[in-house]
This record gives sequence, C-alpha cells and structure tokens, in this order.
Amino acid sequence: MNKKIIGILICILFVGSNMISQVAGKDCNKMFRDDTSWRSPTIFGLIIDEWNDENNVAHSDNAYANDYDTGEEDELDVSAFGFNLIFTDIIDGIQVSVEARSNQEPPDYKTLYVKLSWDGGSSWTSTQQQDFSGTETTKIYGSPTNTWGRTWAGDEFSDDNFRVMIIGSSDPGVLFVDHIQVRVFYTLNTPPNIYIIYPEEGDRISGEITISGDANDPDGNIEYVEVKIDDEHWEDASGTINWIYIWNTTQYQNEGHTIFARSYDGKDYSNVDKVNVTVDNGGNQPPDKPTIDGLITGKPGVSYEYTFTTTDPDDDQIYYYVEWGDTSVQDWFGPFKSGETATASHSWSQGHYEIRVKAKDTKGAESEWSDPFPITMPRNKAINNPFFNWLQSHPYLFPLLQKLLQNLGL
Repeated sequence: MNKKIIGILICILFVGSNMISQVAGKDCNKMFRDDTSWRSPTIFGLIIDEWNDENNVAHSDNAYANDYDTGEEDELDVSAFGFNLIFTDIIDGIQVSVEARSNQEPPDYKTLYVKLSWDGGSSWTSTQQQDFSGTETTKIYGSPTNTWGRTWAGDEFSDDNFRVMIIGSSDPGVLFVDHIQVRVFYTLNTPPNIYIIYPEEGDRISGEITISGDANDPDGNIEYVEVKIDDEHWEDASGTINWIYIWNTTQYQNEGHTIFARSYDGKDYSNVDKVNVTVDNGGNQPPDKPTIDGLITGKPGVSYEYTFTTTDPDDDQIYYYVEWGDTSVQDWFGPFKSGETATASHSWSQGHYEIRVKAKDTKGAESEWSDPFPITMPRNKAINNPFFNWLQSHPYLFPLLQKLLQNLGL
C-alpha cells in the first residue's frame, strides 16, 4: 500500500484514539520518509583513471566497465542522475548500489571504494567500501539514515553538483562493474504557514492602507508571499517572514471585500488566510476654502511670491490650483500637508488683477474657490519703503492706525 495513504490512515487513527495532541499542528506526512527511487547515471568519466567501457555502468545487462590491474587505486566518476530535489528537502540518507564482480575467487577479493561529491567534484565525502569476488553480486553502500558524514541540501543533488566516484583498490585483480544506482531518502516537505495581522476581520477601512502579516515554514524557508483582493490575480507582497502589501482602497467600490494571502517555500503553497473588510470611502470631505497672502501692489514685470493655505477635515494631503487673473494659471501642484503653507510666484503687466485659488485632496475632492485677492501693478513707480510695503500687504491695519492717529490728535 502507498506510504502516503498509510500515513493518512494512521493520522485518522490518532484522531480517533485521543492521540491528536501528540501530532497537533504537524503534517502527518512528516512522520514518513520518502525516497527518489533508484536512479542511474547518464554522464560517465568526467574523471577517469585506468577504467574502460565506463558507459556500461548505466544498465544491468552483463556489459561491464572494468578496472585494469595496475597496482594503483583507479578512479571513475559518474553523474547526472536526474534527481528533482529542492533546497527545502531534508536529506536523511543516501544509498549507492553497485552490481559488480572481480576475477578473484574466495577467499581472495577485490575492494571497490565509493565517495560522493556535492559541488561538481571540488569536494568529496570520505569513502565507504565493499569487497567483490568472482560471483556477480549487488552491494549497497550507505543506508536510509546514513548521510556520509555531512548535512546535505536538496539542491546539491542537481546534475551539475552531485557525483559518485568509484575507486578500484590497488589489490591484485580486475573489477567488472555492471550497474551503478543511487537512491536518496528525504523527509517530505512541510508546507509553510501564513497569517494576516492587519486589517482584522470585519474592519472598516478607507484610503490607502498597509496590509501586514507573518509567515513561517517548519523547514525554514519562505521564498515569497502573495496577496490578492477578491477574485483578482495574485501579486507579490514585500518581505517574507514579516510582509506588507499596499492597497489603495479608493479604486474599489464602497462595499465588502476579501483579502487573501498565501506563502510559498519553493515546493508547496501554504494554506490561504483571508480577512473580510468593508471599504468605506464615501465620507471623504473636500478641503476648506483656501486663503491667499502677499503684496497687493508692485512693479509690472517683477515676479512676486504669494502663499496659499487651507486645511482638510480628513487630514488628507492637499494640491492647489491658482488663477492669476491675467488668463494664466498655476496648474495643480503639491501635495502639501493639511495646514501647511504652499507658495507660488507670478509677474503681471501694468493693471488691476484678482488672484484666486482652490484646493483638492488626494482623493480628488475639490474645495470652493477662495475669495478674490485684488492686486495692482500701477504705471507710476511703486513705493519702495519697507514700512509702506508691509502696511500695503496688511490693509486691515489701516483702520487701527487711523484711530491711533486720531487719539493722538494728529
């Protein structure tokens, strides 16, 4: 019976026998080791020393690769087994199967050593050995729990990285190798988890919000997190273990919406977490009527700076649009914080003009026009006395100054 089916049945038995507390929060498949099945090499002899017919080790067909009796240790490496393991797979053990014989009869034998590489032949494990006599036999190096003295990552079994080296001993005799195979034992990947922290179920939201959450993986690897709204396409979030996603709710209807999130560990997706929220951007209010301040008279052809100020009831940022009174405009500029002063400059020909300005918030709601701000660019030379210039820009002080002069009898 298939191991995975057995695993599911055992998990069901645990639930029925009050043993669920011992496996709660664990993937039942995690209790069972999987393996790649036996795989044969497809590349031969990148390193070859006194072996011939090396391609014969690909199949069990009584056609042999043989090692000359040179009196030295002779090497042959094979690779490209076609494993499809990934970084997150936990490697539990490696077996190498060698079907071979020698020309020695008992009690004599010929020793064959095996070692493994994980980086394309730059580094090797220590060797394991088996002895072969005149009768062809299949012998196993390693075991389902033997990792050959190191901790492996799944991607080290790629065709470029993983190699097997067989080494004929310096003992007298000739080795005849019919077939080499490798089987890798690994723990089934446990899918990751995902959690949406903000917003919470049932929240009412508006404007641009930052969706945030956490993700984790029992095997220690999260490649990416994805988020989608309603039935839209999945989009990448920023971050993995702690992640965020920016959502502009003003582009959606004022109604209920569902946020979905999932994570991926390189092999499996997590469960999908979801939160139901209500978008409510209908209460947005436009900015208040803006005000203008600046000189009320000046020289024709000279650029003067004017300031514009307003506040937004929703504390949204603000843009301004200015009509200078001479058919020219200052198009929308900003944004500015609510209550922050904005400035713009302009020059006029000789004459009388009225400046006016309006504001809009980041949601597009526009204020009413400001009160007209009259200015004059007279033909005669403008007064250049600093006190009079200041007084002209604050006309509301004239009545106070007049009353003061009257009280002084002047």
